[in-house]
Amino acid sequence: MSRADAIRDGVEIVEDGRWGCYYKIPCAQCGNTYGSRQYTGNRIYLCPTCREINKKKRKAAVDELALSIPDVETKEEKRYRKAVEEIEKQVGSLKGYERAVEICRKATFKYGSTPEAMLAIELVKNKYKIIPQQKIGSYHVDFALPDEKLIIEVDGSIYHANTQKELEREAAINYRIGFDWHFIHIPAESISKDVRKVVRLLKKRDTGDKYSF
Repeated sequence: MSRADAIRDGVEIVEDGRWGCYYKIPCAQCGNTYGSRQYTGNRIYLCPTCREINKKKRKAAVDELALSIPDVETKEEKRYRKAVEEIEKQVGSLKGYERAVEICRKATFKYGSTPEAMLAIELVKNKYKIIPQQKIGSYHVDFALPDEKLIIEVDGSIYHANTQKELEREAAINYRIGFDWHFIHIPAESISKDVRKVVRLLKKRDTGDKYSF
């Protein structure tokens, strides 16, 4: 079939006493001929050089397309980026925050708000071990600090402290993890104003008291 197709298409056949024959196929792109042991009609043939050139062009086109498509941030990533920007506004420089920012970035999906992400970064920067969105029984808490036996809740503007429902929730959590754990409620507004002050107050707290900032 190869020989018949080559004769029909005018492809030169070179006889090779040892191996039979090979075909001098013209490249459809550059026009130069190249040798091949097989030939089938009704196909487009490219020489090895043109195939390599086209491969590189395709790769370059794909790379260019990838560069032209903007990175799409998730809402969690946007929230985290805003948290980092807000801290920078408050402190003037992120020097000293680099490691904390990278550590906390791995848990961006766990922060429910910008103030929560800000607090996470500040806590890690101050060497606190934190577990964001810790599950305790059927509840989740914003942050658990196991070394201090503290649970920190970041409260938004609609939160009302000391409601019966919240007291029952805290009692259920204490019953599960121990009554030597303490709760601290921090208004999100306080974090947005001065996250460093929040952590300074944490360091000065009376560990025997439950109280709100």
